Amino acid sequence: MSFSLDKYTEVRNRYSAFGLNIVSEIALPELSIPDGDFDMVHVEIIEGKVPPAIENANVSTPYVQASGSQFLFNLPGKGRILVEHGCRIIVEPTEECSYVELSVYLLCSAFGALFHQRGITVLHSSVVKVGDSCAVFCGESGAGKSTLARCLVERGYRLQGDDLGVIHFHEDKVPYIHPAYPQMKLWSESLDTLGHTSEGLSQVMPDMNKFRIPADNYFHKKPLKLGKVYMLSYGDDSNVMLASINGFRKFNLLMENIYRIQFAHAMGRSSQVFDNLKSISPFLNMNELKRPKSFEYMPNVLDALEADFSTWS
Repeated sequence: MSFSLDKYTEVRNRYSAFGLNIVSEIALPELSIPDGDFDMVHVEIIEGKVPPAIENANVSTPYVQASGSQFLFNLPGKGRILVEHGCRIIVEPTEECSYVELSVYLLCSAFGALFHQRGITVLHSSVVKVGDSCAVFCGESGAGKSTLARCLVERGYRLQGDDLGVIHFHEDKVPYIHPAYPQMKLWSESLDTLGHTSEGLSQVMPDMNKFRIPADNYFHKKPLKLGKVYMLSYGDDSNVMLASINGFRKFNLLMENIYRIQFAHAMGRSSQVFDNLKSISPFLNMNELKRPKSFEYMPNVLDALEADFSTWS
């Protein structure tokens, strides 16, 4: 699923993200501009007419429709997005919807559908470079993935991705995490806790108290071997607990943290996700990281993590 660059000579916006070469009629400043030209294109993003429905849909609701090779988003007041064949995203915005607002849907849900169409495994996670590999932080919404990654960045680590841990298998059959894009998203409460201000930062959405933080200065742009996955949760006391996770529990937790797993189910691709995770599991170390919720204990959490990093990095 790739194209020659020759047909895109008039397209000005060229990006690299998620291990994919992207050309886009829509400017997406969040993404990285490639260091050099690329010969092949994996994904094209175009602006055009999007049908109100797709044929032979497995799932059909007022907001999404899905078949094996297409995924349609109906975004009331904002427009429609069609993702098809793992290589094309067609966008039809309303006049009222800004491209800044639309990019949130493109880079999250639309690419989430595209990953499943291409058979790429993506964990809902924050990823930080540790030595020659990476630490991947997973957990339910509100578990503090981005805040923890930001604290590690402030200790000198480099960000590989915030929200998305994109896994590709290289020729040696080993899973690597590919860089997402150089941006973090933090709630205003997290910014306050970290001693930062939201002044000068743009909101992720107009009605959301969450902000985009450019990460160009500390973003790592090359693939890294999958080092260890940490499943985050909060404890009831002041202790920091790290415990190994093995067997079926490891596999089940991975499945629970697949990005937009409901899209795979809707497109009839659940078995593909299962097979990919079976291939990843032999290479994967996983720990549960249970920590106090109060930010005053964050130095203890970071110290415990760095001690654990030294055992595998």
